[in-house]
Amino acid sequence: MSLEIYKFDSYKKKEQLSTDCNEINLTADISQYKFSLFNHLFEHNDYLYAFNSTTSILIKLPQKNKQAFECISQAKSYLENNLFKLLIKYGFIISKDDDEIAKIRTNIMAARFKTDSLSLTIMTTDFCNFKCPYCYEGEEKKRINLTEPVQDEILKILDILSSRIIQFKIMWLGGEPLCALNIIENLSEKAIGLCEKKNIKFSAGIITNGYLLTEATVKKLKKYHVEAIQVTVDGYKEVHDRTRILLNGKGTYDKIFKNIEVALKYYDKITIRVNIDRNNFKSAKDFLHDLKKKNLEKNLPIYFAKIFTSPFYKDKSILTQEEFLNIQDELYQEMDMLGFSYPNFKLYPKLQANNCTATKALSFVVDPSGQLYKCDSDIGDKTKTIGNVFDISYSFLQGFGSANHQYCNKHRSSRFFITPNFFDSFMCCWPL
Repeated sequence: MSLEIYKFDSYKKKEQLSTDCNEINLTADISQYKFSLFNHLFEHNDYLYAFNSTTSILIKLPQKNKQAFECISQAKSYLENNLFKLLIKYGFIISKDDDEIAKIRTNIMAARFKTDSLSLTIMTTDFCNFKCPYCYEGEEKKRINLTEPVQDEILKILDILSSRIIQFKIMWLGGEPLCALNIIENLSEKAIGLCEKKNIKFSAGIITNGYLLTEATVKKLKKYHVEAIQVTVDGYKEVHDRTRILLNGKGTYDKIFKNIEVALKYYDKITIRVNIDRNNFKSAKDFLHDLKKKNLEKNLPIYFAKIFTSPFYKDKSILTQEEFLNIQDELYQEMDMLGFSYPNFKLYPKLQANNCTATKALSFVVDPSGQLYKCDSDIGDKTKTIGNVFDISYSFLQGFGSANHQYCNKHRSSRFFITPNFFDSFMCCWPL
């Protein structure tokens, strides 16, 4: 029997699996089996490939076996005995009593209400030193920084939960978070001290435009446990400098890349986000090739993001979701050909119980005034706040991990926990 079996992780790494199936005991009654709902078949170069998206396992086998996958009742007669056993071993054939959907539903709900980790996305300020045309804030830049009373309340939340959590994560956000670097320093210092006292693991990340990412700043970020940095670059210099501009209208590409090159002395990788619309998608490949020439393909994982409409931006250059997904697929193929590393974007399907912080019980977004949201795209929309750091009580935090908690059922946050389910309806805070 000539076949190959591989298990893929989400980033295209593969592990060849054993074809030994001696431990599988077959029942004589074929009616006790069924095919998994998550099998995907395709043909390429005279081979048949079977991929199961719940296990991320791929089997390459002779094309003659295709007919065996059409009906479970004939599978056993078409397949060699060992191959039938292997399909059972690796989840392509399952017991007829297995309810795959129920198992996934259970895992999703269990992950949503897991409460051993507190994750906060914290806006240090709503001010930004850029005026990108597609920004959700518009051109009028306020300067409201995260106040000390709000910082104190955040630490109180951490303290209240310290007996039940094992890790505390912060994502620093803006505006431009580095415009209020002193807040990152102050709050990090206190949070790290509290976490060390309570034996809680602390980690952080930051999303920045990169303009203020000097060597001195990078050293401070390392000191305060910032493990991941994301910088937005909208293509090569001429393209980027049309959209990612300072308040005075000047371009920023040269300064940002100088900062990135310095930061790479302290970080192995820095994720680059490229916002895509009709104006720059054609040049995105040129940008990839430019980075390849600079030997940065292993250090700068890139992910592409769709630009969305906002109250301040309704330009005709915005792509439809279908257009964007087609372009994204083409660009990731180009990245693969050039040998780029991949960020957290999943190239291969992988079963995930929870891939959005908004649907996690102990995950919140905090704006500079202390307003709480479940999703950072809701920031500024007062109809989508779920409370304020000054109003949070001990009982609220202790009970938020329960699907039956009255706050979760009756409040705006319920849309992230109770109603939406990947198998019932599509819900996402981003408009399509």
